[in-house]
Amino acid sequence: MGNRKLPFGYQMRMGEIVRNEPEAKAVQDIFLQYTLGASLKEIAEQMSKTGPSYDEGKSWNKNMIARILENTKYTGADSYPRLVDIKLFEAAVEKRQTKQRLPERTPAPAAREREFRCLSQRSSEW
Repeated sequence: MGNRKLPFGYQMRMGEIVRNEPEAKAVQDIFLQYTLGASLKEIAEQMSKTGPSYDEGKSWNKNMIARILENTKYTGADSYPRLVDIKLFEAAVEKRQTKQRLPERTPAPAAREREFRCLSQRSSEW
């Protein structure tokens, strides 16, 4: 296709945005695989092997998968044909938000040691 203008899963036909069936099926599979626990990288690798190409000459990557998972057009927004059920879309969004929350970081060992020495010196002053 080259220089994709429409989101993956859609095409223009007679001036109207319609489903591109092989790509639409791939979009549905991406959402399903992700909500079932596959990583973005795993899905990209699988799509590179078996799915329709995202864009001529380009291999699938996790950023392409991420863009698909966050695009509300797949739910029928902005007058696009619906490719994904809203509940499946919301499940994928919730999973992405949960995965993006990083655990609280603990200080590096050297920083903890400096903090401990500083506290030790203060306590000896008391």
